[in-house]
Amino acid sequence: MLVVTVLNDDLKKGEQSYEKITAEYKEKAHTTITAEKGRSKTTSVNSGN
Repeated sequence: MLVVTVLNDDLKKGEQSYEKITAEYKEKAHTTITAEKGRSKTTSVNSGN
């Protein structure tokens, strides 16, 4: 039973780390993706595609 407790604790820590990282980088990732999409559309229009 101790193994299950340790694994559950590790899972909780992993979930907390995931939430922290997601919260920290979500806006940055969205901004970068949006900028890249806009840039690729501009490139396609300028290249005659």
